[in-house]
Amino acid sequence: MRRFLFLSLGVIAFALILSGGGCSFVCTNGSGNLVLQARNVTEFSAIDLRGSGNVYISQGVVPDLQIKTDDNLLTEITTRVHDGMLIIDRKDGSKCIKPTGEIEIWVTMPEVVGLSISGSGKMVGETTFVNKSDDLDMRISGSGEMDLDLDVPGFDMHVSGSGTLRVRGESGYANFDVSGSGKYFGFGLNSDTVKIDIAGSGKAEVGVTKKLGVDVTGNGTVYYKGNPKVNQNIAGSGSVEAVDDPAPAKVTIPTKVNTPTEIVI
Repeated sequence: MRRFLFLSLGVIAFALILSGGGCSFVCTNGSGNLVLQARNVTEFSAIDLRGSGNVYISQGVVPDLQIKTDDNLLTEITTRVHDGMLIIDRKDGSKCIKPTGEIEIWVTMPEVVGLSISGSGKMVGETTFVNKSDDLDMRISGSGEMDLDLDVPGFDMHVSGSGTLRVRGESGYANFDVSGSGKYFGFGLNSDTVKIDIAGSGKAEVGVTKKLGVDVTGNGTVYYKGNPKVNQNIAGSGSVEAVDDPAPAKVTIPTKVNTPTEIVI
């Protein structure tokens, strides 16, 4: 009888939580009224996206930032520039929101030297990123994605989790470091030197002309095109294979159909 009483009390308590006693189960739904909001920003050369959302990046002279989502959710998205980095975050990361579709963010920046995603967000380059003197540092922690066209001296990419990087263009060197099941699709990128480090089940497709260095711990796989000198170190069931590449894919970028409705200072 006592056991039955305890079970009954537990069921009642759980029901109360679901009915509103626990705020963590309550989500704020988007209104369905999508608006495009322009925000004032100072100059920046790096972006840190924390959480979800799609960020479309252009390289241009004047910094610009526009956000498209439900009108009642705009205040939930915070943006600030700190030490040359644009940080896109949630006002309250523990609060549940359900926007109408993906939150979309358009960014223009004079130079691109750093990109970072923490979570399931996506970054897409609307223009080719051209850096003649500075290298590009990119990081994904989680399941985020980046799709970029590059013309840079070199870049470093670090993936922790199941993130994905797709790149095309020109790069003197490319370093790809993945811990987990991350993927690197770089057949469309021409590089002189490529270094791949995989710990786990990651996958890399690279275009390289001179030198390819590969370190795999686990069952990661590296496919390469070109005729480089290959230096590989495999610990586990990983592999390195020369292949012919397919045509590199390019994502479709949505257009901004709304007129900016307000300026946030």
